[in-house]
Amino acid sequence: MSRSLLLVICDFLLLSLLALARFDDPKEQEQTQELTAEELAAADSAVDKDLVEILKLSLEAEKAGTEDLAQTLEQTRESLEAREKTLAEKEERLSKVEMTAEQLAAEKAAIEKARAEAEAERERLAQEAATIQEKLRTADTERVELAKSLAEAKETSAVSSERLKSMQEEMQEQQRMLENLRQERERLASEKAIAEQEKLTLESKLTVAEAEARVFATTLQTARADIEATREEKKAIQQTADKLAEGVGVLAESTRGIQEEVKALQPQSLNTLFDRYRSNRVRLVFETQESTLFGTTSGDYTADTMLAGDGERLYAIVHIDETPFRTSGLKAVSAQLEMGGRVFRIPQVGFLASDPRIVAVAIPQSLAESNGVEPFNLSKDPLRYPDAVLIDSGQNYYGESPFKLDPADPRYVRFKSDLFSRIFGEFSPNRGDIVLAKTGEFLGIMVNNSYGLVVPALSSRATLSLGEDFSEERADSVRKMVNTVTNRLPEDLR
Repeated sequence: MSRSLLLVICDFLLLSLLALARFDDPKEQEQTQELTAEELAAADSAVDKDLVEILKLSLEAEKAGTEDLAQTLEQTRESLEAREKTLAEKEERLSKVEMTAEQLAAEKAAIEKARAEAEAERERLAQEAATIQEKLRTADTERVELAKSLAEAKETSAVSSERLKSMQEEMQEQQRMLENLRQERERLASEKAIAEQEKLTLESKLTVAEAEARVFATTLQTARADIEATREEKKAIQQTADKLAEGVGVLAESTRGIQEEVKALQPQSLNTLFDRYRSNRVRLVFETQESTLFGTTSGDYTADTMLAGDGERLYAIVHIDETPFRTSGLKAVSAQLEMGGRVFRIPQVGFLASDPRIVAVAIPQSLAESNGVEPFNLSKDPLRYPDAVLIDSGQNYYGESPFKLDPADPRYVRFKSDLFSRIFGEFSPNRGDIVLAKTGEFLGIMVNNSYGLVVPALSSRATLSLGEDFSEERADSVRKMVNTVTNRLPEDLR
């Protein structure tokens, strides 16, 4: 219980005692004692009610005091927080002041250092000023001495003038002598030039005389050579007569060569060309390991073709669609050539520079000769005849079709895509068909159903190693290169 509540209760009890006390006469006290018990009970009840009321008031006052105390406590707490914040700010300002003091100390040290340097500079300048002052004093001394020397020079000037006049007269005399010498030198030079001219004239005459002597000697030698040449010519005529007999034989041989050349230029029949192709056909076989969605799978590609040559090298020519090189995800590729009943490993393939869609496999010429395979030479004049022979190596179809040179790109010729009659039924040009000239030479290969590539040379744009040296990255690079070159072509040539 709080002290204020105790004070209130004590005050109430004191007042109650004072209210109950009687300060009347004893008689009046006796009369009061004679009050009935009911009156006393009523009085006690009234006192209790008053006490309760006082206690209620006291409790309310205590509650109000408690609330005031709580409010005061809150205000005190806020005041303490404000003081703490103020103290923190003061500490921060104090820290800044300390930092400022350190900076001031550093600046003071820098100023002291600068002042020391300035003092040293001042001392150096003072020393230089003293040195300059000393030099000035020395210069004044020298100036005085020079003034003395000038006075002495003025005294001797008169004597020097006489000497100068004498020297000038001597100089004029020397100049006259020099002029005389110069004139004498010019005279001698003129005489020397005349002598040189006479010398040249004599040398020229001597040269002419020597030349005439050489001409006479040459004429003599020529005459002797003519005599000898006449003798040799006589011998040569005899030898020519002997060679004429041999020339008759050579002429006959040349005539046979010309006849063969004319025969080669004559158009050959369709059946003859196909029979020649069939007799010299070779086969390319490619085996692959390819990456697919379901793992690695094996693949086989087979293409029948013939050998084309440029006089130095032989190549087996096929369209890229008959090979695996248009396929992405190649992990391994090996190839072999079947020729004359024998099988040969292919280490590398090339892609023609004129159109990389055409794959060329290099074959040693000795290998073809040893297996009895006759190559088709590149056509030297592919436009000699307006028709060409097309052979579908896979289906053994062959036929003849007219073609026209593509005006936009002369590397390609256009064939009619309509069906045309052949020995083995109807036949229409297709991608990969071999194109032969009517003279029996290799003209090119079909790149689609309408256009054929005229192969002018067998050089490669890119190569790709096979077997153990096969590279996935290189194969993918070559595939992208072929697609890029193809996409750059007009739509009709793709």
